[in-house]
Amino acid sequence: MTRQVYIADNLAAIVTSANLTAGGLFRNYEYGVEIHDRRIVAEIRADLGALSELGASVDTVALQQYCEIVENAKNAYQIAKKNALRSVRVKLRRAEDALIGMRLSGGAMHTVFAKTVEYLLTKHGPMRTETLHPLIAHLHPDLCDEKVDRIINGRRYGKKWKHAVRTAQQQLKRNGRIYYDGTNWYVVSGEAWKQPAQPPR
Repeated sequence: MTRQVYIADNLAAIVTSANLTAGGLFRNYEYGVEIHDRRIVAEIRADLGALSELGASVDTVALQQYCEIVENAKNAYQIAKKNALRSVRVKLRRAEDALIGMRLSGGAMHTVFAKTVEYLLTKHGPMRTETLHPLIAHLHPDLCDEKVDRIINGRRYGKKWKHAVRTAQQQLKRNGRIYYDGTNWYVVSGEAWKQPAQPPR
């Protein structure tokens, strides 16, 4: 714990944990010793004087110059940090774009979603579109960006990836691979898939 020492001429000294602030002197609970024995006060003054000789005397001008140097260093650090973060974000964006490019090398986004919809309906049975969405997002988090909306003439029409899922469902429906009964989507072939949906835990 830091101790503060205050000396009033050669008459009194205070050794305390209290800082010379309103909080330290009036609001906080602090312990200290007030000394009026002139011999002890003189020893404290001599000890502090000897300690001060180990340092250097700094005038106001030098102190102000030092403060300016420290402030410039802080500003330079903040600028460098901001530039570094910007550079990292750019590189991460490029890496993300490259990953998505590789992921879509086998076809457009709705083609990937079409394969996924058919896979999920085959594996888990009939289900609603609202049930399919989180399962698809779990399998393809890189393609299901919740920050990107579909915008037409300045109006927002929901998440872009969900429109791609809808396109995939319609494509599969036209090709006769799945059908919709007004509530759930089903895989066309195989009776095993016409069971109540059981999404994975």
